[in-house]
Amino acid sequence: MTGVIYEVDTIFGPGAVDDWGNSLEGYVTYDFFAEFTNPTDELASIYTDVMALNTAPMYVDAPCGCFNPEVGDVLLGGNQSAATLASFPSAQFDTYWTVGFAPGEQAVWSNPNYNSLSMCSQSETAGLVFSIPAVAAGSDLRIQFAQITTCGAIELHTCFQVFVDGIQSPYQEWCMDGDGEGPLTVPELNTVMGCMDELACNFNPEAGIEDGTCVYPGCTNEASCNYDPEAGCDNGSCLPFDALAGCMDQSACNYNPNAVCPDDSCIYPLIGNDCEAGAVACDETTTWNVALQHCEYVADPVDDCPSDLNDNGLVEVTDLLFLLGDFGLECEE
Repeated sequence: MTGVIYEVDTIFGPGAVDDWGNSLEGYVTYDFFAEFTNPTDELASIYTDVMALNTAPMYVDAPCGCFNPEVGDVLLGGNQSAATLASFPSAQFDTYWTVGFAPGEQAVWSNPNYNSLSMCSQSETAGLVFSIPAVAAGSDLRIQFAQITTCGAIELHTCFQVFVDGIQSPYQEWCMDGDGEGPLTVPELNTVMGCMDELACNFNPEAGIEDGTCVYPGCTNEASCNYDPEAGCDNGSCLPFDALAGCMDQSACNYNPNAVCPDDSCIYPLIGNDCEAGAVACDETTTWNVALQHCEYVADPVDDCPSDLNDNGLVEVTDLLFLLGDFGLECEE
């Protein structure tokens, strides 16, 4: 065994109640695990013996009190009834010790008054929770040894009897106050829910749990060309409708890098991803317009000197002879 850790299992928000209508608002369920080196390491028991072994007492100190359901309350997690949980689901959040929820969990106590109701207020000086057979760590290298549901801070202590690689003798003794350098402490969890992103409009500095409600700045003026319906607050970026509008999609053939407001003018390649690909469809009388993605007719340039038949820049006798040479010919349509 190498140490102990805890994880937050369930947080009860506003209006949470158990199956009997009792408020659970602000309560948190924590799972506690012993960590191991080998998958075959086994946890035989959690225990204390102040007189004989000079250990610290086995206890849970939860000043706020622990959740103990009216039905299905147990001191050992392995004793929970599936039938009870089906009828009273909130009983799954009960507070208890356990050895990996083993079916053979048993407990021996020197204090007859130590029970599920006193677990969070009394300590045990000589007692143990054990399982026969012992529980192996498995591939995740950990075994759960407690579950505690409370509404504040927690401190707890126990010792562990470990069969390293499943070998029962000699066994390892691991105590929080010795090997763990002291009892395990869990600070009170801030259960206020809200937006925890400082960049959001609705950032809540008092929130301790992110609830996914964050909204972010944008243009909130519906009369603006860059109105953002998802904006949570205005950031001063709104532009008037007479701002330069155009296609702002860089993948479009008519992308306008100077546009500051988008419109619905974007045109995309007709063939594949190549804006130039359609040019093969044009004949000698048309040219391909990349931006508009179609062929368009281009008129012949205006001839500033139509009488210069030999194109020498002068209108002279030679041009007249060219004309007379073609006189009387029938022109094709």
